Amino acid sequence: GTVHIAVAGASTSNGGSFQVASGALINYGAGAHTFNSTTGSGAGAVRVSGGTVNFTGVSSMGNMELAASGTLSASAGATASVANLAISGGTLSGTGQITAMGSNSSWTGGTLGGNLAVGVGGTLTLAGGNKVLGNGGALTNQGTVLWTAGNLVAQAIDAATSTTITNAVGGVFDIQGDVAVWD
Repeated sequence: GTVHIAVAGASTSNGGSFQVASGALINYGAGAHTFNSTTGSGAGAVRVSGGTVNFTGVSSMGNMELAASGTLSASAGATASVANLAISGGTLSGTGQITAMGSNSSWTGGTLGGNLAVGVGGTLTLAGGNKVLGNGGALTNQGTVLWTAGNLVAQAIDAATSTTITNAVGGVFDIQGDVAVWD
């Protein structure tokens, strides 16, 4: 089943741990939600389709989805390891670090305006339409990035807020299609 959380005009803070069963979905559709050193597991997914989910502290999550007009962020000093992250819309932001650790992460749409890493042993597939590299966005690959379709579009960049793609030692950035980066 699906649990919809839509707390408009209010903010919530979540800590501790929870499990999302196979086939289940927790959908954050509105409001501002803080995950403070939260642990999520299970074969189901947590979706951010509206409002904001912000990580503080050190968190570890199972499957997450960023869609529609949602915002997924990590505050300064925060780290969030996510088993598999599917970004189809919305905005990933913040100065903390979100790391995709599993082999089934994807980026098919939306904006990267924060810090996203692909962990050692992780795989991120870039597919679908255009993906936006927002001001201050950083993609660091320590695992494998497979770019199969779509383009990366850089927003207007100024000297104070650059956008970077870093392929770390041992990382594989495999371009498998007729793709482009432009601003």
